[in-house]
Amino acid sequence: AGYDNPSKDPVSTILKDQPDIILSGVTMPVLNGFDAAEIYKSDPRTKNIPLIFLTNLGQKEDVEKGLELGAVAYLVKANHMPIEVVNEVRKALGFPIKPIPAPGQAWHGQSVQEMMGKAPQKRSWWQFLR
Repeated sequence: AGYDNPSKDPVSTILKDQPDIILSGVTMPVLNGFDAAEIYKSDPRTKNIPLIFLTNLGQKEDVEKGLELGAVAYLVKANHMPIEVVNEVRKALGFPIKPIPAPGQAWHGQSVQEMMGKAPQKRSWWQFLR
């Protein structure tokens, strides 16, 4: 399930769609991520869905609050490469972690530039989880 409309309530989408994992920001227009997490974690239908905060709020208090609310990870965007985010998702879902490529290398021995030249325009998160 995707939450891509800032005028909608993310909680109703989560409750309706029952995703395998929730990736949430903290600063959102309708309901902040901490308040949403309190709702997710108090509802028996969603309390066991892994929650990862992916945000730019990196103050110690924010990180502690996110983890206290039941998040399995709290990732500050500026501090993590995309593969690290993917690995946190993989770990939360019980998949093996992919090795982090050496600088300038992609997953199949291609350089990042080679991979980007051949990359499809739109990619699914599931493509990276395999």
